[in-house]
Amino acid sequence: PKNIDARRYLRAALRRLDDAILILHQLDRPAAATYLAGYSVECALKAMMLDRTSKQKQSDMALKLKKHYRHNLITLSEDVRRKGQPPLSISQKLSLVCESEWSPEQRYDPGPGDRKDAEVFLDAVTLVVQWVERSL
Repeated sequence: PKNIDARRYLRAALRRLDDAILILHQLDRPAAATYLAGYSVECALKAMMLDRTSKQKQSDMALKLKKHYRHNLITLSEDVRRKGQPPLSISQKLSLVCESEWSPEQRYDPGPGDRKDAEVFLDAVTLVVQWVERSL
């Protein structure tokens, strides 16, 4: 992306996804992996929102991403879809991610999480993040 903030969000998305995959596969910590993967998709969607916003409105959008969208994957995904419908396969994965129980509040849950659920979530997040990366 040309916008520096969009590039930063995309780099953060890719890094958080790599971290989540390592945490799941090498440390067997499904809850921690899911937690980080949620931030990965959040950052990817924010990169897309910035990239698809006119240059004149990008500073307003950057502020809106921090103050209005915050960590709300549902609102982010709805607005990303308004700016350009993803392919059906990606749209389905995005819905799976957004309809999951992911939230920043997971940081307070001491449970280990479910490995199968984490794998499904990470697979969906991976496809969404890869789609965003290809689209920018």
